[in-house]
Amino acid sequence: MKFTLGTVQFGLDYGVANSNGKPNQEAVYRLLDRAVDLNIDYLDTAMAYGDSQKVLGNWYTDKEKPPVISKVNQLTPGQDENGYYSELCNKLSIIFNELQCDHINGLMLHYYYLLEEGGDALYKALMRLKNEGFVDEVGVSLYTGEELRKALVYEELTIFQCPMNLFDNPLLGINVQNKKIFVRSVYLQGLFFLSPEEAESKVPESGQYLKKLLKIAEREGLASAELAFRYVLSEPNVYSLVLGVDNEQQLLENCQNIKLSPLSEELRSELNSVFKDVPEKVKNPSLWSKE
Repeated sequence: MKFTLGTVQFGLDYGVANSNGKPNQEAVYRLLDRAVDLNIDYLDTAMAYGDSQKVLGNWYTDKEKPPVISKVNQLTPGQDENGYYSELCNKLSIIFNELQCDHINGLMLHYYYLLEEGGDALYKALMRLKNEGFVDEVGVSLYTGEELRKALVYEELTIFQCPMNLFDNPLLGINVQNKKIFVRSVYLQGLFFLSPEEAESKVPESGQYLKKLLKIAEREGLASAELAFRYVLSEPNVYSLVLGVDNEQQLLENCQNIKLSPLSEELRSELNSVFKDVPEKVKNPSLWSKE
């Protein structure tokens, strides 16, 4: 399985368990250099990630940089193909300027609703960007299994990103064929690192599910974080894990964890059953601030 280094932490204060804020530029450069040494496969960024793209663009190394995937988070709805193409070219120009490059491996729409609004006109505009060599692959970032099912109709969209963890697995029952599925939120933005009491104070109603997770992890002789990680490794449709880090120790741990063995099918099925009814307000971080 491949390792994609998420870079939202390099541009924003991010994560429910993050008490240190984003690392300074010097620390980020050290992390990126170490990531290259460890042969990570991709860098994941976005226009919405604060100054993450500028930080990456200013990072200097004499080593080959990993392929980059970025995301566009805003488009004017209701345009024809030429209108979308022109706007995407403008967005891509900003991305290239910030990253200090003239090509990226992948470009995603940051939200499925952009694809829904743009329909075939936007789809064709994305294909033009790909066919003209500005990007190697195009796709969309998603939040639910239903969104993924709908997006898979577009045959030439080949890269998708979605959350997946013990509390939320949108890949269950979906045939992704030859698509590349990048999975984020493996630790549910750090929720799995908290005690049930801490989790409850930050995300109401989450404590009871953390208790269930700890009980199963104890029984299996695993830390809850390792159980969560190996659960995602057990999903056959995952192409790459998108993992953010705040320091070098986390980077090293993630590189080691990605080599762990998957869970047994029996345990994986049990976890799917135990956590199948986790409410949306617990498993969807975009709703946490509304509590």
